[in-house]
Amino acid sequence: MIVVDDSECSRELLQQYCGGVAELEVSGSFGDPLAALRYAQDNPFEVAALDVMMPGMNGVELGKKLRELYPGLVLIFVTASKEFAFEAYQLEASGYLLKPYDAQKAYAALERAKRLCGGPAKRVYLRTFGHFDMFVDGKPLCFSRQKSKEILAYLVDRRGGLATVDQIVAALWEDRAGEACVRACYQTAFKDLRRDLERAGVGEILVSNRNQKAIDIDAVDCDYYKLLAGDRHALEAFPGQYMTDYSWAEPTAAHCAAMRESHIHG
Repeated sequence: MIVVDDSECSRELLQQYCGGVAELEVSGSFGDPLAALRYAQDNPFEVAALDVMMPGMNGVELGKKLRELYPGLVLIFVTASKEFAFEAYQLEASGYLLKPYDAQKAYAALERAKRLCGGPAKRVYLRTFGHFDMFVDGKPLCFSRQKSKEILAYLVDRRGGLATVDQIVAALWEDRAGEACVRACYQTAFKDLRRDLERAGVGEILVSNRNQKAIDIDAVDCDYYKLLAGDRHALEAFPGQYMTDYSWAEPTAAHCAAMRESHIHG
């Protein structure tokens, strides 16, 4: 792993903790993020612990550039501020150490990072906090139709539960559900959704029979699912907004907000 922090004391402290974790070796320590980026060009590593607030390039920006070189890189953010928690979570950071942190928190973050090294990364990431988007291999998927994207969003909200065609139509075409042409609109949108996913090479995430649809939740990563599982990082990163483009998602947004409040005050 590498450690990047403009504070020498902070780097030395984290390196001491790294020394207490078996099979975790610090191969590079940098006070300058640009130096770390140059090192990364020719020296592969599996974990990067990055200070967020650094001159020239902040840790989140550095994390994005390092992920371009190593898509499976495990990131730990170290900072004195929670300001970038949401941005850090969008990069699926494994840990977020808030200074001053103690040995227990440091070891927990480092052990988690070690466990994630070499694990099979899921190709699909579904972001529901704020606007809904789907990423395949780290790149956003462009959908043929907005309704195709919304059908997928609705199935994500169902958390793997089967949804009938009537349920999907009633939610997405609420004011027109009784019109004869709406079912044809749905069929076209769903057909395009299937084609979009197959073109991206991830058609297997869609579960479909004649009248029931779902997604395979084991084939995807999703911030909402992590929040429901009680993941601390997801709870703290939730910005109070969930699938903001869709009115049918408002009850879930309220539930997520309640879970976050319970976590903060619990």
